Amino acid sequence: MDTIVDLNATVTLLTSHGKPLCKTFTQTPDGVVSTPSANMHKGLAQEVYARTPVELARLLDGLTQQQAIALGSLKSGKASAALTTKRHATGDVIARSTDHLHFKPDRLAWFLLDFDTKAMPDHVAERIADMGGPWPALCAIWPELAHAASVVRPSSSDGVTGADGAVRRSDGIHVYVLMHLTCPMSETLKTLQARAWVLGLGWLMISKAGDFLVRSIVDTTVGSPERLVYEAPPILGPGVARYPRPTIIQDGIALMGLPTHEADKAKADVLIAQAKRGLADRAAEIKEKHMAERVADLVERKKIAPKLARKIIEQRVNGCVLDDRDTLQIDTGEWVAVGDILDDPGTWDRRGIPDPIEGLEYGPDKATLMLTPRVGHPTDRPVIVSHAHGKKTVFRFKRYEMTAPPDLGPHYPAPTEPRQEAIKAHGRTVEDWADAAFKTVRASRDVKALEEMDEYDRAVAVGEIMGRYGLDHTPRSYLTRNSNAPRWMLTGALGVGKTETILRVLVENPDVTALFLVPDHQMAEEVAERYLAMGGDRAMVLRGRAMVDPEVEGEKMCLMAHRAAQVLKHGLSVRSALCEKCPKRNQCGYMRQARFLSGARAVFAPHDWAWFQLPGDFKPDVVIFDERPRDFGINVHDLPVDWLLSDLVFDGGDAFETMDALSARHHILHPLMRTLHYAARLYPWAMLAVLRQYGWTRDHLAEAVRVVDLFGARGVLRGCRNFVMHDLCKVDEVLCAPPRPIQEFKALLMALEAEIDLGHLNPTTVRLTSDDSFRITTTKTLANVPNAPFLHLDGTGDEALANAWFGALDHRNHKVERNAYVTQVTGHSFSKAYMTAGGGEWQGEWKDRSEAFQADLWGVVRADEGAAVFSYKATKPDGWFGALRGLDRWANHPSGYVIGRNQPGPRDVEHLAAPFAVRAGHVIQSSEYGQEWRGIRMRDGSVTPQLVDVHPDPWVQRVLEQIRERESEQAMDRLRLIHNPQRKSIYLLMPIVLDQTVDRVIDWKDFVRGGERIERAIRRYGFLPMSGKECVRLFPDIWDNRMTANRDLEPLQGATAETFVTFGNKESLITECYQCLYQRNAHYAHSVKAFVFATAATARERIAEIVGELRSFELLE
Repeated sequence: MDTIVDLNATVTLLTSHGKPLCKTFTQTPDGVVSTPSANMHKGLAQEVYARTPVELARLLDGLTQQQAIALGSLKSGKASAALTTKRHATGDVIARSTDHLHFKPDRLAWFLLDFDTKAMPDHVAERIADMGGPWPALCAIWPELAHAASVVRPSSSDGVTGADGAVRRSDGIHVYVLMHLTCPMSETLKTLQARAWVLGLGWLMISKAGDFLVRSIVDTTVGSPERLVYEAPPILGPGVARYPRPTIIQDGIALMGLPTHEADKAKADVLIAQAKRGLADRAAEIKEKHMAERVADLVERKKIAPKLARKIIEQRVNGCVLDDRDTLQIDTGEWVAVGDILDDPGTWDRRGIPDPIEGLEYGPDKATLMLTPRVGHPTDRPVIVSHAHGKKTVFRFKRYEMTAPPDLGPHYPAPTEPRQEAIKAHGRTVEDWADAAFKTVRASRDVKALEEMDEYDRAVAVGEIMGRYGLDHTPRSYLTRNSNAPRWMLTGALGVGKTETILRVLVENPDVTALFLVPDHQMAEEVAERYLAMGGDRAMVLRGRAMVDPEVEGEKMCLMAHRAAQVLKHGLSVRSALCEKCPKRNQCGYMRQARFLSGARAVFAPHDWAWFQLPGDFKPDVVIFDERPRDFGINVHDLPVDWLLSDLVFDGGDAFETMDALSARHHILHPLMRTLHYAARLYPWAMLAVLRQYGWTRDHLAEAVRVVDLFGARGVLRGCRNFVMHDLCKVDEVLCAPPRPIQEFKALLMALEAEIDLGHLNPTTVRLTSDDSFRITTTKTLANVPNAPFLHLDGTGDEALANAWFGALDHRNHKVERNAYVTQVTGHSFSKAYMTAGGGEWQGEWKDRSEAFQADLWGVVRADEGAAVFSYKATKPDGWFGALRGLDRWANHPSGYVIGRNQPGPRDVEHLAAPFAVRAGHVIQSSEYGQEWRGIRMRDGSVTPQLVDVHPDPWVQRVLEQIRERESEQAMDRLRLIHNPQRKSIYLLMPIVLDQTVDRVIDWKDFVRGGERIERAIRRYGFLPMSGKECVRLFPDIWDNRMTANRDLEPLQGATAETFVTFGNKESLITECYQCLYQRNAHYAHSVKAFVFATAATARERIAEIVGELRSFELLE
């Protein structure tokens, strides 16, 4: 039995052995001044009970000035622990961090609402006043709060009075709410903030650096278990007194957490975006002013050029990498070099410093130097973590930036077979499969003809048949049940001629009927035409009921297609409900298609037909499935949660069915539905645990799956069958009844049945949507002769996924190198948001950046005439991700650009991968994307490292790579890069690694400028001095400092003329190259070694055009 909740709520009492944990108020000539004291480096942590609002209020009222609380509990389970800094935490001595404090998922906890009016605009304050004050405003965004067990306390500043006798009243309050941890506290706070914005209770602050800070009447930064909550009375200096308002205690219920509500979040996002647009100019002014001040300060202190100072400050503002030469302000106001801090972690680790952007004025300890790994996180790198304005900003150090491992190899090994042999192997594999499959088909027919024989004679005859077809080694079930029929998968390359080969062998073997499945109807038509052109006959393209009938102008295949669609919504078989008695069945194109199928030799159809019964019960001898299933072989069902409160209706049946239905409804289905509704409403994070606690087992769920179909739309079925012959109006009346979501409920039951024994809290194949519905994902089941000989053709396929779709397959892989010169452009995300300015929502600086990027990108692409472009659909390319497979329309293009990466969010990929993982007995662990180094396979045998987003779960990563990497490879292969006689040019603009040999990797900034700096110099001037000083003097448009020029030239030291072979994007730009030594005619001019890209006769003239008159010139061997 799973424990759901412990009613004994606790908090952690923190006692400081150093500075007090409260504010200090002192009287000055200018009035009363408040000084915070928020540091705690050493002390004691004690877990104490606070079961009721009275107990919590008593605890808070009794705090000393050395005490505060944290809302989490000790992870160790002990009653107390000594407290120190993270650096010194060891054994029983803990740090105040999430490594040692957490919210226990099986216990009630106290949730904090911190109502703060800082920077609140007048219109929000007026809105709150109109509502009646802070408490009514909070209840407006969380109505259940009015009935919650809660404690309301005023701010520690409330009621302070000084020499003038004026009492300071603070509008800030702390509201403690008893809560079930049905979702993370941070998620509840974000949901409340979204609601606040929707109700006009949110606003924007602009930071000192010009950043937007989203605010509302709810502080979203207080949801961490280790966060200090200050409730102790303040220290009052001479002449200062305090008369606070009283604590308010309310008995009530424990509330449930508030998971993200997509509708409110979407509305809030729109309002926030509008507010940002309205303040964009003001934010830009503040940012520029801040930049100017910081640049001037840095120029003064470091005596460096303003341009370099601005670059350093921009890196800091954007939370970028800090160099050892950068300086940081510390809590004393002094400035210390980053390198000095990193060299002495013993002094600086875990020390609080001012925020690197806001400086000491904002506070002395708003950021923390994290120089050693956290407990349990040995791979942590040193960083600065700032929480200024409640916004977490991480500053990294260049010294410790993530670097690729020295032994990094190519992520995808190069093909091992010779190219031409690998190409031929694809055709041979298809022929070998066809030979084995067709022998099996013919032998099975001969065996079937022996059904009238007695057992002995039949056994002898079967042996003779197996010998005749060369199947002596094969089990007899091979022929009698097709249980071991050849079921192969072929991968490795696209465009090698697999389809042509299989069509040819089908034409050559007309006695074998085949079902050929392709991504869509258009491709089915194209492949059927190719089959007929090769000499095949009796080919047919399957069409759905709603498609246009090619033989009757203006008619659909089904003459009652709209009624058929309604029947499907009721979860019924169209054939049973309409077709069998349809008065139009003799004129119906769909029925004509079914009759023709019995004589067809090759049937071509979209992938969808793999999962449905074929018309006329057509049973093909063999099945060919080309490409990955276009919908990933996934069914998606939506079931409203509140439907579970309805009563199942039984439309009648025979006596046995009636008894089964009534018993199942009373004993299984209704109790199960109510339990599921309770779990979804109160414990949406632990629905499986709730089912197990209430005694539901896998057997119960299996029985529910068995009987639930009794409550389908039987009345609708009877009505259709009774009236379809003579009264279609009656049929329409019957079909207008609201559909019952029985099939959706059945899918939910099957999903729960598959996961209930895996031991986790919540089903991974079921999630709750923003409109309060279950969304269930399940894998589809192959419907058409699942044991027939089967061939799956997918050049970029995944074996594990294919086995999940089609059953166990014998995988054959022959990798083939593409005939292309491939340039990969890195150094940019090429994200959909950046390429579309956030879908048109971005404003201000980010919009300008996006538009500048788009101008650069499309300027490069459009200059390449005849290039095919593949990218996100929103960018209006020639072809877009997700709709490319099987298309040949770009085969004649000389070049192609694949821009971006089709990378959905981790939750979406997890939900897509979940049904495959469950079938394998694996439970997906939800996570954000991490990063890992992967090696790009280079043509010269080297490896170029690239950081790639990855998911830690293997099934999620497998699905992600099918969507992201394999789709990019599909885009490349639209240019048909196998049999092309001339090498084509491919440009991959993406931060991922493909299974492709790359000729050249170039940074985006260099690519958009026309190449790397050396390449640009060669292209522009036909001349390259091997002196950094000379490069800066001659080519200031390319190099602006000697250091950069020398760094670029360093890899070429020792180079010869033969080194310069391929600097161009498509082909070599070097026709002739000579090494030379020249000296210009000027005082103090030295001889300079250089490479000149001209003929021997014109080399001196080429250099003189750029350098000026030469004193000497010599061509070197």
